[in-house]
Amino acid sequence: MSALEVMHERRSRFVEDLAKRQRKDVEIIIRESALPYLPAKALLKFRSICRDWNLTISNPFFNHNQSHSHRKMSGLFNQPPSGKPSFISLDEAAYGVPDPSLSFLPVPVDIRSSTNGLLLCQGCINKLYYVCNPVNKEWTVLPKPSSQHGTDPAAVLVFEPSVLNFSADYKVICPFASIDFPGSTEFEIYSSGKKAWEVSREICFNKRVQSGSGIYINKTIYWTTAHGILAFDSINEHASAHSNYFILRATLVEMYGKLCYANLKCSKFTVSLVDLYQNTMPMNDKSHQSSSKFILDVDKTFTGNITNAQVLPSIGGDVFVFLAGERMASYHVFTGEFKVLSTTMRLSGKWFPYVNSLVSVSSN
Repeated sequence: MSALEVMHERRSRFVEDLAKRQRKDVEIIIRESALPYLPAKALLKFRSICRDWNLTISNPFFNHNQSHSHRKMSGLFNQPPSGKPSFISLDEAAYGVPDPSLSFLPVPVDIRSSTNGLLLCQGCINKLYYVCNPVNKEWTVLPKPSSQHGTDPAAVLVFEPSVLNFSADYKVICPFASIDFPGSTEFEIYSSGKKAWEVSREICFNKRVQSGSGIYINKTIYWTTAHGILAFDSINEHASAHSNYFILRATLVEMYGKLCYANLKCSKFTVSLVDLYQNTMPMNDKSHQSSSKFILDVDKTFTGNITNAQVLPSIGGDVFVFLAGERMASYHVFTGEFKVLSTTMRLSGKWFPYVNSLVSVSSN
C-alpha cells in the first residue's frame, strides 16, 4: 500500500470516528440536557425509540431530575361538585395522564390541591387525605388529622422538587375554623418527614378563608377571604391577613413566581401584580422594576354575549386559560397563540393547574 493510500485510509477513519463522536455528543446532549425538560407523557412515548432511551427514562434518577426541571403547566384537573375528576390538556399530543378519574386510588376522591406534579385528594366517604402522582399512579394515604377540617377543606399541598432530596418531601397545610375563637382560623400541618399532623400555634383572628382558593407560590400559600387575602408562610408558620384586596370576579394566578390576580371583563383580559405590603401596582408602573401588568384584548367571537366569562387558575405565567360558557381557550404569552381547547365544555366546579411530572411518591 502506497503512502498516499495509507494517508487516504487514515483520513477516512478519522472522518468516520469524528462523525461517530459527534453523533454520540448529540445523543448525550439530548439525553442529559433536553429530555429532563419534557413532560411525562412525551417521555413515556420516547421510551419506545431505542433501548438506551428506555433505560434512561426508566431510571429513578432521571425521573427525579425531570420532576425538578419540568415546571410548565400541562393542563387543568376539574373537580365537579359531585362526581369523578377529569383532566383537560393544553396539548393532547404532549400532555396527559393515563387515568384522569384517579380510579387507581383505593376509594373515590375529590381533588383538593395540585402542586408541581402531585395531587392532594380527599376520600369522599372516609375523608382521609391521599397524595398521588396521576402519571405513574403512585400514591400514599395520610393519617387522620386531629382537627375537624370541615366538609369542603381548603387544604393546600406544599411541594418543591429539589435536586438534593431524592424523595418527595411535602407538607399539607389546612386552615380550619377555630373552636376556641369563633370566626377565626387555625392551621393544621402534615409533614411527610414527620409523618404526622400538628396544629400550628398561629391563629388568624376574625378571618375565614374561601374553599378552593388556595395557591402555593414560593413557600407561601395565599387564600382569598370575604374581603381580601390571607397569606401563610409555610416555613415560619406565620399568617397575615390583607383586607385591602376585594377580588371580585378575579382569580389568583402565579406569573413568573409572583402572586397576581386576573380577570376577563368585556373581552379585556388583565393580569395585575399583587403586592401585599404596598398597594396593587399596575404592571406598567415605571416605579416598579419589572412590568407588572399584562393586558390582552380577547376575540369577542370567543366570549360572545357571555358576561360571566372567567379566568381559570394557572401557574408559570406562560399560558392562561379562559372559560366562557361551554367554550374553553388558552393563550400563550410568548407566541401570542389563542387556541380553542373545547366548544362543548360542560364542566363546573373547581379547577387545579397541573404539571406533567414523573416525581415518585413514597408509600407508607
